Amino acid sequence: MPAKIYPGDIVIFDGGKDGQPGQITLVELKTGTAAIKKFGGYDGEWAIFEGWLPPEDGAQTPYVDRRRRDQINRILPMVAVQSGFPGLDQAAERHPVRVEADALAPMAEMVPSAVTECLNFLASAGKDTSDAEPVGDLCGIAVRLMLAPELDGAPIEERRAAVRRHLEAFRTVLDKPFWRRLFS
Repeated sequence: MPAKIYPGDIVIFDGGKDGQPGQITLVELKTGTAAIKKFGGYDGEWAIFEGWLPPEDGAQTPYVDRRRRDQINRILPMVAVQSGFPGLDQAAERHPVRVEADALAPMAEMVPSAVTECLNFLASAGKDTSDAEPVGDLCGIAVRLMLAPELDGAPIEERRAAVRRHLEAFRTVLDKPFWRRLFS
């Protein structure tokens, strides 16, 4: 959070450049682990980073991390942060789950699938998708449905079908004045 990166955000790094002191970076170690940290520069054979401990009482505690240069695979600079889907951080607070690395790939496949289903639904309803806020809200709903615990272990097509069924419930309200105003 001190780096203005929040739960659910998508962070983009430049794989073709080296991080510079003062930049928020992705530090990838030769062990394969990686973390987002502020790069402080080099001190001889050591690379200095600032990291943040998990929040306690709403605040995060900074700490200094020193890594030998020969332990680091690469240091990539952050180039953009895209706000996460609405409600994902609240959902994570209600259902705290530690995601193991091998579980990330299937989840990463589900998010674009949910967004695609949402955009397809809006197109079929004849709605403009240029208004980011209502589209983001529906995409957030679609993502939460795609990752719903009751669908845990279900194949991706079954998850897509569940998202389609839930989004169809919005079709009847899209022509109501409130939704008409949001989508116009």
